[in-house]
Amino acid sequence: VDGRSAEGHCWRYDRIEDALSQAGGRLDSGEALELLAQVAQGSTQWSIVYDQQSGDVQVAMGQQYGEAHTLHLPLNPGP
Repeated sequence: VDGRSAEGHCWRYDRIEDALSQAGGRLDSGEALELLAQVAQGSTQWSIVYDQQSGDVQVAMGQQYGEAHTLHLPLNPGP
């Protein structure tokens, strides 16, 4: 199995998988929001990107990807 949806039934997942594969699995928040904009559906109400290193969160509401809100979640350093 190559990670694609069964017989290409979901073009959205296939597009995301292709983009992540080409980028070596890493996108910055702007690139990730752009990718989410490309696969948004008419019913998409919000899209979110998490930076697991910094704790920054980008939230785009109502498909307004150029006006994403930035939040910061404090990270727990662990034991």
